[in-house]
Amino acid sequence: MEKKYYIPKSKNFSPKFLTRVGSSDIKSVDETWIKKSYNRPSAGFIVKPGEKWLDLGANIGAFTIYAALHGAQVRAYEAQADNIQMINANIKANKLEDQIEVLKYAIVPDSSHGKTLKFYESTNPATFRRHTLYGNYLNSAKKKNMVITAVKGIGFSKIITDGFDCIKMNIEGAEIPIFEELQSNPGIRKLVFEYSFDMDKRIATYVKTVEKLHALFTTVKPARKIPLDLEVYPYYPPNCYIFCMNEYFPPENIVG
Repeated sequence: MEKKYYIPKSKNFSPKFLTRVGSSDIKSVDETWIKKSYNRPSAGFIVKPGEKWLDLGANIGAFTIYAALHGAQVRAYEAQADNIQMINANIKANKLEDQIEVLKYAIVPDSSHGKTLKFYESTNPATFRRHTLYGNYLNSAKKKNMVITAVKGIGFSKIITDGFDCIKMNIEGAEIPIFEELQSNPGIRKLVFEYSFDMDKRIATYVKTVEKLHALFTTVKPARKIPLDLEVYPYYPPNCYIFCMNEYFPPENIVG
């Protein structure tokens, strides 16, 4: 597959990303660099120098590179082999080898730690960023544009080690089962993740997840208002970024 470098517009940096032509790679980069989906400056949620971040579902490394260029140490988890090759190429292209570690695992609830699991990979370039542990997420019943591989699972609580207490998570619907099982905060200071209504359209499931997060964090801020009076979520896009913290940085102290 043809590959080209893509340079997203950035005020303070000049990142470059090797991308697969005609694929979802540029959308993945723009999600972090152009849309700033994982930032919430008004709530003090930004990447700060010296922090240690886990990038769960790293794809081709857009957030991994972003966090490292902002002065963080990053441990990136990605389950798909081709994406890992792309991450490593992008780490090298941005000369960040000393700040980033890449590991091949799928993030799972602690009860599935160490298990080898089916992994559903999209073969449609437009949805390369939608690989998932849950076949229904990619409409597995039709077995269309999909291959099934195997991947080792690592429990969510098992990765909160070595001072890595900040998390960006985008694992295509697998977040919901993790939070359903989680009983206490394993030491997370900051968490941002994409809640996916593609995984479960029921508003009740969303409400239950947010209630669980309020029990684990002092601050929980969805990026937009969700219509809680409906039974199922009917709108596009079918997702909502949620920012969680156990600290607060006054906006006047934020730079960049």
